Amino acid sequence: MLEVKYDINHTKDILLMFDQLSNPFSSISSEHLRFKTFDEIGILIRPRLVDIECRLNYRMKAGRVIFEPKVFQMSFVPLRYVLKTMLQDCNLFEVIIEFMNRLESNSNKCVSNNKLGAIYTSLPCLPPEYSSSLENIFLACLFKSVNRQEFGNRAIFSELVSELNFLEVTGIDILYDGEIKFFFSLVLILVDNLGLHSILGFSESFMANFSCRFCKSNKSDCNHQLVQIDENLRNEVNYTTAIAINNLSLTGIKELCIFYEIQSFHVTKNYAVDIMHDILEGVCKPPLISNDSLKHGSIKMSASETLCFIKYLTLIVGELVPLNSEF
Repeated sequence: MLEVKYDINHTKDILLMFDQLSNPFSSISSEHLRFKTFDEIGILIRPRLVDIECRLNYRMKAGRVIFEPKVFQMSFVPLRYVLKTMLQDCNLFEVIIEFMNRLESNSNKCVSNNKLGAIYTSLPCLPPEYSSSLENIFLACLFKSVNRQEFGNRAIFSELVSELNFLEVTGIDILYDGEIKFFFSLVLILVDNLGLHSILGFSESFMANFSCRFCKSNKSDCNHQLVQIDENLRNEVNYTTAIAINNLSLTGIKELCIFYEIQSFHVTKNYAVDIMHDILEGVCKPPLISNDSLKHGSIKMSASETLCFIKYLTLIVGELVPLNSEF
């Protein structure tokens, strides 16, 4: 016969454990408690408010004009803390090293009126399966678009430029098998065409006489030019000259790019293109293939429809192209 002995203290411990397991998230049941917990364990990086501009607004009070100061602000997330947490606490350092080693060994095979503006950052040295994940794309700045239009790029992006310069010159210390100094450089600014022209200081009208950020060809030449003219490409020398001229109509440059203050970056080497507007909704306009489109002189297709169309165009018309044709 089996004799079972009960320890009252042990039983209380078991009952207490079950009570805790019945509601395991009680300590983080509200946003305030979650933020408090994340703060305590050191993984919450709070944005800080940065003053953009201060001006006097007036209002009438008892028949008198009263002037009151109003400060315009934006949210800024210090990248130095984001990157340090990512590399040190999220165990991505080893992943990056392994990925870079694979790239080296296979080097021969590798070839945002209440509108908000937002700047996000990512690391190109992450493997594709990590770089495409939203958790590895970090918010750096959040601002009202109207503030950028009113106060300019320098007021909005100067804090970001300062942070990028810090990461490039001073760097951050990461604890990994000892202390390692990490430096970061701005490699590429990716936005659609209008966004790039806006924040990089180029003409924001694509009907302007000089509307290209890559070359100095005028509107008339661009409408007929089929081959790249190397002499017309923008470079550091002719960009400096254009800035000195200080005439948007003659150069296509509105202002000196704020990111010019970053030593390793130059706007003329920011080779980022907008595939949707340049190709899928740009030069790859489909032919007029219906009576209705013939009446209106055009055919409407979305970017995804155009992408599908140009993929299969060769299968549709391939047999009609002579074998000896250069096209």
